[in-house]
Amino acid sequence: MASRGNNKFVTLMKTAVGLAIGADGIEVTLLSYLVPCVAAEWGLTSFQQGSLTASVFAGELVRGCFQPTCWQSYINM
Repeated sequence: MASRGNNKFVTLMKTAVGLAIGADGIEVTLLSYLVPCVAAEWGLTSFQQGSLTASVFAGELVRGCFQPTCWQSYINM
């Protein structure tokens, strides 16, 4: 990577990857604050809180399975 230099594309990719990693970290942090608040408001049990958290990560898993396919179809347009 050092031999390619630090051109505009490399800077753009570093920024995009950094923002994506940051957004994922923020999502986990917000989830740790919001689940107890929602549980208190809705009267959720501990099992329901865990199910809510697991469903968020299951959604990420499904998105991760289909995202490469979506990008490939977008690139081939």
